[in-house]
Amino acid sequence: MSSRDLSGLAERPYDGALLDRELKGFVGGLVLDPDRRGTMRRASGSLLELLDGRGQPTLQGRWQAVESELWPEWVAGRGRLEPVIQWSWGAAALVLSRAVRPGWVLLPRARLSQWLGWLPAGHPLPGRHACLCEAVAQVDWARHPDLKRRAALLGLRVMLARGYTQLEEIRSGDLETVPVACATGIDVLDSALCQLGVLSRTPQRGAQRRLRRGRLSPAELVERSRVPERFRDVHRLYLEAYAQRISDVYATTRHKHNSLEHLWVFLDERYPQVGSSAQVRREHLLAFIPHAIARAREVQRRQPRRGDEDRLTAHQWLVNVRCFFADICVWSTELASPFEGLAPPAVPARRFANCRASSNSRTTGSGKAGRPSCRALGLAVRPGEDAPEGVDHLAVVGHQDGRRLSCRRTRGARAGPIDHVRTVPRPAKGEIRRAAGCGVGAEEAVVDVEGHRPTPRGPVLPTRLGRWT
Repeated sequence: MSSRDLSGLAERPYDGALLDRELKGFVGGLVLDPDRRGTMRRASGSLLELLDGRGQPTLQGRWQAVESELWPEWVAGRGRLEPVIQWSWGAAALVLSRAVRPGWVLLPRARLSQWLGWLPAGHPLPGRHACLCEAVAQVDWARHPDLKRRAALLGLRVMLARGYTQLEEIRSGDLETVPVACATGIDVLDSALCQLGVLSRTPQRGAQRRLRRGRLSPAELVERSRVPERFRDVHRLYLEAYAQRISDVYATTRHKHNSLEHLWVFLDERYPQVGSSAQVRREHLLAFIPHAIARAREVQRRQPRRGDEDRLTAHQWLVNVRCFFADICVWSTELASPFEGLAPPAVPARRFANCRASSNSRTTGSGKAGRPSCRALGLAVRPGEDAPEGVDHLAVVGHQDGRRLSCRRTRGARAGPIDHVRTVPRPAKGEIRRAAGCGVGAEEAVVDVEGHRPTPRGPVLPTRLGRWT
């Protein structure tokens, strides 16, 4: 057996003495100075002692148990093997020698660029990596060198995870097994493998690749995403409610999902103190705007006709984020709503225009900018009914027959009876209607319908009749 390829040991009955002897020979052939070589042998010995105490019959089985149970603890700094600083070098020896097939718990944390530099001339892994680097360099639409570098390393990670020795062994199904959190550069890798002829199809992007078995439910989308745990419930509930009440077009659901995923990941990294969607405030979304613009520039494809100009990607993300908070603020006030306690006290973002905060704020009847912030209740009020608590102004939007109504709540208002509710016609495009809001107890309650553009399908706003059950 060659000291440079120990792949034959993975599925054999575990033999600690044989593995120790082969690993010592492999480490002796690495390009390391004497001190580092000694450190590598210490790290390998510590890992072998741990593997000796496991009860699985094969080396691969013992490694999988160690990786799944202990590797996350080591990454977090708890219970690391000796030497504590170079604790991962023992795993590096097992992976580079191909004695084990690493999983996607280790691979994202593996410093492959450093590990490849330890291998001697003629080892096959640096050659496969060089071939992948040449292939991804030919992908014209990939803009950033770092994305191409990650794509080449991802291809090498796929080979290590599957136990392949040649690029030609990679199949389309192997790319589908890569977790979303580890898939940076996978679209570039997919295109490069197609150019090399490894994959006998046209290149696919992530959405096409994940649609191989049909549509994913909101729960499945959340499960396969990078959404932090504390935001997953409201994320799933919103996608389900949006599909049921507004639009069940799958592309729209995916766009909403992707936009909100960017927001949750940003909040998790920048504002870890935000514990739920109810704690999101305007300053958080204002900080998200430059992040979204920068992130969109990183992921956008280069098109020769457009050059380096910004696309509408970031604007779409921001609009979807604003719609999310506007929707849950409405839906959370309905009877027995599952969004109760998940919505902030007010919509934390105004209208986004070309990724900039809109400078054309709505004005009040007196023409002064900055009217008090209000929150849509999403309840229908019929003549003779009492106004909901805290309602002073009624925004009457919808059909002339009075079936579509919505309420707005402002501060300092009192509840009371409303004698009559009159609707106004839908305004034409560009038309502005203003009417002074009448207080509680007035004979008629009409408030401004300024520049309203109704939704082309479905009800304008949910009514009390559509209760949550």
